Amino acid sequence: MAIPRAALLAILGAGLGLSAVPAPAAARAAGIDLRVSGSGHFLEKSDGTPFFFLSDTEWLLNKHSDDQVLQVLDDRKARGFTVVQVFATRNWSQTDCNGNTPFANNSITQFNSSYWNRWRWIADEAAERGLYFLLIYGEPGRKESPWSAGSNQECYDYGRLVGATFADKTNVIFCNGQDSDANGGVGADGWRAMAEGVADGVNGKNGYDGSADYSTTLQTYHGYSIYQTFQNDAWIDFYGQEVWHNNGAVYDTVRTGYNLSNPKKPIALLEGTYETEVNFATPHYVRVEAWHAYFAGGTGYGYGHYENWSQSSDVDYLDSTGARHMGVLAGFMTSISWWKFAPDPSILANGTEGSGSNRKVALRSSDGTQCCVYFPVIAAADVRMDGITVDDEVDASWFDPRDGTVQSAGRFATTEIPTMTPPAGWEDAVLVLEAVTPPAPPPAGKGLTGNYYHNPDFTSPAFSRVDASVDFDWGAGSPDPSMDADTFSVRWSGSVVPPVTGDFTFTTTSDDGVRLWVAGQLLVDNWTDHGPADDSGTISLEAGRSTRIVMEYYENGGGAVARLSWSAPGLPRETIPVECLSTGGAVAADEGSGHRRCGALGIEFLFILVAFWIFGRRQP
Repeated sequence: MAIPRAALLAILGAGLGLSAVPAPAAARAAGIDLRVSGSGHFLEKSDGTPFFFLSDTEWLLNKHSDDQVLQVLDDRKARGFTVVQVFATRNWSQTDCNGNTPFANNSITQFNSSYWNRWRWIADEAAERGLYFLLIYGEPGRKESPWSAGSNQECYDYGRLVGATFADKTNVIFCNGQDSDANGGVGADGWRAMAEGVADGVNGKNGYDGSADYSTTLQTYHGYSIYQTFQNDAWIDFYGQEVWHNNGAVYDTVRTGYNLSNPKKPIALLEGTYETEVNFATPHYVRVEAWHAYFAGGTGYGYGHYENWSQSSDVDYLDSTGARHMGVLAGFMTSISWWKFAPDPSILANGTEGSGSNRKVALRSSDGTQCCVYFPVIAAADVRMDGITVDDEVDASWFDPRDGTVQSAGRFATTEIPTMTPPAGWEDAVLVLEAVTPPAPPPAGKGLTGNYYHNPDFTSPAFSRVDASVDFDWGAGSPDPSMDADTFSVRWSGSVVPPVTGDFTFTTTSDDGVRLWVAGQLLVDNWTDHGPADDSGTISLEAGRSTRIVMEYYENGGGAVARLSWSAPGLPRETIPVECLSTGGAVAADEGSGHRRCGALGIEFLFILVAFWIFGRRQP
């Protein structure tokens, strides 16, 4: 009888003192897996990955049927949204789709479990799709609804119930207030009591004593006077400003928060003007709000459509023009590694930046290789090319925020200040400036050998080169002008040398297919057409020991992304640095992946030989 491969490896592994099954992962601590970055200007995952915050104001999501809720979440995930915002309660819409009210006897400390459990279900469904759930819970503090908070103690007790209800969720962002001035309603101390209660509820504590642990929650405030009132409060992790019917005020509002320090906190524009709400609320008007928010240094923007805000019974608004444009914005910001950029108004010269909703605004990358200028209207501006500091020449191109169309704008010397005008017929535009000179090659023997092929099946070799790392976003293009876009493949190979001993998690980010072998083990196998996605696998490695690595990738239409990072205990997730990669053990372009010849099959064959030797000696 043939012995199954897995069983054979388990038996032989046990005989050689190896573990066939990894130990169970440690239980995860309570709380959300987002935090404020070290710079204080944006949010990041617990592993250090920057988090792009683009939310949809699905305020009354619990009014929709289960099928509609799932339709909303699927649609927003597909379009590039990362957060859904909801009102925990809303006084003129007191019930969910099943007729449940949030409280018994209009008492904010008597929760109706049927009502709140439906929010828990929606939060879980969001989490399954990688979406975060921003819960605005502060309505009782407004003192305008049938269920109003009285004392600070009652504010605390209510907040504690909110926190306890979602204590086991890792994707819930708690948002205090609700269209409220920080000094209105229950007042600043009442809002603080609610926030303390939320933290204690998450942490399983009950005691209004000012000693809450806020490290397990991510909290903000939705409303006004936030900077002046809560800047130094420990409970508020980032600001959640609101600007309504005035997109000309967005840039200054967000920039004010960005410039605050001691401490620095991220700023998100959680609510602006709703698409189609009034005659002037066109997709272009809403788009200007969003681009101004991000180019002012904001960590996020909350898009909304009037049919959702006004409690439409259907979800036809999902495919609105504005929502589609938000997806284009998300794709652009991700493609430029937005977290490496900061506002830089000096790029616009000679007083040509304009003002209000017509203001041109600019970002510059920290390494001086890129600048971006947003033109909200078709009007000329003088642009300083010396924002690019690593080269003497600059390539310029126009990006259409409506559909992602790219058009060349020419090449310039960094000493020039040309007058730039967006293409005719566009409504707005982004001018992208990039250094012409390519990055310096990696040191001799460092990096990975990349074999590039014209076809997605590793046929028709194009060229080979050494890449310092696998960290590419080719957009709608290709790795080289000699290659066609959309149908190509790459195989990177060599060795990786870990700086520490431990369990390393290797993560690929790809669009489309990807496979990754480390030490002959297949850690990632997502050989499908798909949008940008992370896939991970974990393996134990020894510090300083060279280990073979092979990554295969193909592109088959649309965007093209290929990235390889790692993380380990004490080592936050990062692109694998060039000093930890070497070309030793690379695969020739005509060899194939080589992982079978030198990897897992070789180990299995050794085990089989050992098995025959052991079993043979036991024969009489």
